[in-house]
Amino acid sequence: MNTNKQAETLITDFESKLSADADNLNFEEAKRLVGIFGILILGTDSHGAINWSRLSSYDFDQLNNPGDINHFFAGNPKGNVDPDNMRIVNALYLLLFGYHLWIERTGQLGTGKPFRGDTMNSANTVLGFFNYPEGDFTKRLQLALGPAASQDFWHLVTDFYYGPRSYHRIGNFLPIQNDLLAGMKTLNQARGYGGETKDFFDVFLSNVQVFATFRNSSDLASEFAAAHDAKYGFPGSPAEFADYIENYCLNSYCSGREFQIEPYPISGLDDPRNTKKTVSTFRGRQACKNGTEEEYVNLAKDYIVKATKHIDTRGEALTNRLQMILGA
Repeated sequence: MNTNKQAETLITDFESKLSADADNLNFEEAKRLVGIFGILILGTDSHGAINWSRLSSYDFDQLNNPGDINHFFAGNPKGNVDPDNMRIVNALYLLLFGYHLWIERTGQLGTGKPFRGDTMNSANTVLGFFNYPEGDFTKRLQLALGPAASQDFWHLVTDFYYGPRSYHRIGNFLPIQNDLLAGMKTLNQARGYGGETKDFFDVFLSNVQVFATFRNSSDLASEFAAAHDAKYGFPGSPAEFADYIENYCLNSYCSGREFQIEPYPISGLDDPRNTKKTVSTFRGRQACKNGTEEEYVNLAKDYIVKATKHIDTRGEALTNRLQMILGA
């Protein structure tokens, strides 16, 4: 069957049987959408079985590329959708985490909804966005350990943004409570901009653990308390934190029975040189002070390598869980 004709047939049939609309799917409809995504995007083998092993490495930002099929799965006829908030990704959230979030439809996910997808690790966190002036970004790479190291680092960063190990993968996405909380901001916003977290997922997770253990946190205690009191499954005890780690496949971030969070050195948790000041400087688009650029680039490299490993590991775990749910 012609691919375009096959896609048209599958999508038209899918839409004709919806109980609501394509952005408010129930569990069974989400399973059907994910199955169609598997056929049309991930592809099938010679026996017609979907190549689910490709899911963990799939870069969802590709769905913003031109094409009606891409944009159908993205959820916008023009594309330009945050990968962690796409129609197909929300369907995956419902299947993988809906039970733990106490939601029954994808219409409860997204901007302005009770939950919204969040990207856990991003090169933006340590390097800023690529819309910096070209010379500014190039200068940072040149400050690494000579031209060879700069070139190596450049490839590492661009692969993390655009390459086969992009950070826009299922292993790097997590639905987070999106209701307005203390201070009239969402937990999603607080994680990205609040205090010391500055979008570092290890710091966020450490603070969640501190709150769950002591009902306190050095940074986001009021937001966490509001999230917990809303009864959306946000952990408020050590046992609930252990469940949180298991439910969202976050095991690779922890070690031991006490779920000790393994920090990124660049987050500043264990670094006596207080790299948070360096992070803040780079996020503020200013030149780094006191000759710390070289050190910072090395810490950024460490961050990207470790974040990629977490994304790979969690992506495989989520793919295995999805196959069990689908009976694939």
